[in-house]
Amino acid sequence: MPIYNEEVFKKNRNLLSGNVQIIASAGSGKTEFVSERIAFQIKEKIARTEEIVAFIFTDKAAEELN
Repeated sequence: MPIYNEEVFKKNRNLLSGNVQIIASAGSGKTEFVSERIAFQIKEKIARTEEIVAFIFTDKAAEELN
């Protein structure tokens, strides 16, 4: 179940474009937020896949994004 749904993203346009740095504790939903944001941007044609770069610093998080 996504943490952020389309309604939340549409209300908070600042979540959709530009660079984002997420600093939060373990288990807070950082990876889920990143994957939901990327999926929403692609679905709404805000960004193309070749325009997106995500840096993930743990093997577990990288596996979640695949």
